[in-house]
Amino acid sequence: MLYPFLTALFTLVVFFSTLSSIPLIIMLDPAGDAQNAGRHIDDSFERGLTLQCVEHIKECLEAQFPEIHFVLTRFPGESVQPLQNANFANRLAVDLYVSIHLYHEVGTKPELFIYTYTHDKVITKNKESQFSFCPLDQAHRGTSAVTNSIAAAMHEHFLNHAQTMFTARGVFNVPFKPLMGIKAPALALEVGLKQKDDWRLYVDAFADAIANIIKQKLI
Repeated sequence: MLYPFLTALFTLVVFFSTLSSIPLIIMLDPAGDAQNAGRHIDDSFERGLTLQCVEHIKECLEAQFPEIHFVLTRFPGESVQPLQNANFANRLAVDLYVSIHLYHEVGTKPELFIYTYTHDKVITKNKESQFSFCPLDQAHRGTSAVTNSIAAAMHEHFLNHAQTMFTARGVFNVPFKPLMGIKAPALALEVGLKQKDDWRLYVDAFADAIANIIKQKLI
């Protein structure tokens, strides 16, 4: 009688061990694409600068966490269709989605804004079947608590480690379109550049903030 029980127990151990070995997937989204140049920064455009910035962030994180998959939403010359990134992220079942946005800063000191997505100011929780239809503007609901925890931790990290570079603002819970339809915890970082190459100053700060989220096991 004991043998079937031990067999079932062993099967469960193997199953959960397999689950725990599944690598995390973090998606990094540089704003803009081949058709959307974004904002003008010096003699460049946002789309090119965000891509360079995100590529360097990815390199920094891969060096620290070789066991984690870091995926970009686009490559040079690629056009992104509406909601393509959300569909991509949902199909891959990513664990975290971070969108990077840059603008030309005209103030004395650059500012960083952190955005999370919401459609309603008040979200009511209903008992729903996992197969029930979920509108795109409500896809974030299942992970909103985790998203808020990640955004708060990231904001605190910037306050403690990057205040000399920029003033950290937020967190702003708004209907930020680049985050719509994403089921995973998702947030956007928007930072000002005094000069077009200033994104290089922020690579380590952004990579460290994401690394901090991983180390705290918030995802």
